[in-house]
Amino acid sequence: MILKMEAILFKHKLYEIIETLAENEHEITQLVKRKNRHFVIKAFKNIDAFYKHLETYHVFKKAGIHIPKLLRKDKKAYMLLFPYMNGDYISDLLLNGDLDDKYFKELFDMNAFMKAAGIELDFHPDNFMYYDKTLYYMSDKYSKLSNKNVLVEDGIHFWVPSKEGIQYLKTIDPTYTKTPLSSAELNKMIVLLSIKYWW
Repeated sequence: MILKMEAILFKHKLYEIIETLAENEHEITQLVKRKNRHFVIKAFKNIDAFYKHLETYHVFKKAGIHIPKLLRKDKKAYMLLFPYMNGDYISDLLLNGDLDDKYFKELFDMNAFMKAAGIELDFHPDNFMYYDKTLYYMSDKYSKLSNKNVLVEDGIHFWVPSKEGIQYLKTIDPTYTKTPLSSAELNKMIVLLSIKYWW
């Protein structure tokens, strides 16, 4: 049950609504607070969307992909409770400069688990958050693995100063400007990262 604007009743407990983080045709995601602790509640608009999200959650958990931990679920109200993670989205880090190697190590680690599970993630940087020294996948988007080299051939281009990466960041912040690497510089960077972190 959702009490508009002020509070959400989840499993017989009231959570104060702080703000709406996202909303689409299937769900609404809200930052909430209870007893001075912050949480995120996802409220789904139909039973199919609720169980689809649960199915995706278990696919990622089984694969070893770092995702926000599901704390509680309310099957009657189609709601899920997660911890609030105040981390840095990779897209925000890129808008403020180039990434340190630690982010790429985590990315290649996640890529290995992804391939072993036979799934393909959406590597756009606004789908990833770095929190408590760990890279988390914040999206529920995935598909069947179509190319084992998808990270180095496509996905990583959005994490480095490539033409594609810069164009994508401009869709997030139209004022963003940066000179892209040349093809030779880009290829060298990706090869060096692959040699260092591929497994």
